[in-house]
Amino acid sequence: MPRLLSVPVVALLALAAGPAAGVDAPPARAASGPLASAPATAAGAALASAAASAPAPAAATPPAIEGSWTVRARVVSARGGARPPAGSRRSAEYGARPCSAPCLVRLAERLPGGGHPVIAFSRSGRIYSGTARTRMRCAGGRVRARVTDRFQISSRVRRNGRRLAANLSGDAILRGTCNGAAARLVVRWTAVRNDLPEPPTPGFTTAPDPVSLKADGGLATFEDTSVDDLDGGEVVGWQWDFGDPASGASNVATGPRVTHTYTTVGTFTVTLTVTDDDGLRASVSDVISVEP
Repeated sequence: MPRLLSVPVVALLALAAGPAAGVDAPPARAASGPLASAPATAAGAALASAAASAPAPAAATPPAIEGSWTVRARVVSARGGARPPAGSRRSAEYGARPCSAPCLVRLAERLPGGGHPVIAFSRSGRIYSGTARTRMRCAGGRVRARVTDRFQISSRVRRNGRRLAANLSGDAILRGTCNGAAARLVVRWTAVRNDLPEPPTPGFTTAPDPVSLKADGGLATFEDTSVDDLDGGEVVGWQWDFGDPASGASNVATGPRVTHTYTTVGTFTVTLTVTDDDGLRASVSDVISVEP
């Protein structure tokens, strides 16, 4: 029987790994035949196919720009006779209006020295841009001009599952002709939305407290005192939980003024959840004592 050579495992691994550093490897032979253009491995082919067929991720919906805005504007440059001069400041109210694609929002602006243009904005990346005709103030009066405005959303909030823009910052450039010379006015502005929907402030009263099983029959009256004046809204829904699960279906109620009859001595946590006309909710709890 022929003798088998004993080759250490380490040596086999070294041979499989290829020539060691510093040792010239024989020149590689060019591949030929029908497999020459095929991927190196089946796994590589599968990955390439998956990458080519994978759908592109959907673009995130930008926060909604709507409502009323308090704007502070500052003139950073005034050339060619444009007015007002650099350093001038102005506060104004902008209104956001909906529009059709590719427009995302229309802003009714009030620019220093720039009339009251309504600009339709489209979006590229994070930048919103738009242009419109307007008027520009010169030393001798107002002239026709064109404004180009660019802004971005600097902060956002979430209300009732919606993302809303809360702060904007931008630059507007007005171009026109003052007394025969090219004029240019650059305005930098920031805006804060002043009518963001805010949740209601919940509250209620309890009478009597404590309630007596003997004197009052365990009957307590609860009345809503919630307010929703932060955004000029109103409370439109009330959900009560009397903290008395032993009472079954009577443990809950709806409405601004409700009653509940307790049948056992103890302390009970009453919770009121209110909903306003924007769909925003808020809750408050209080403890009622029930005595013999």
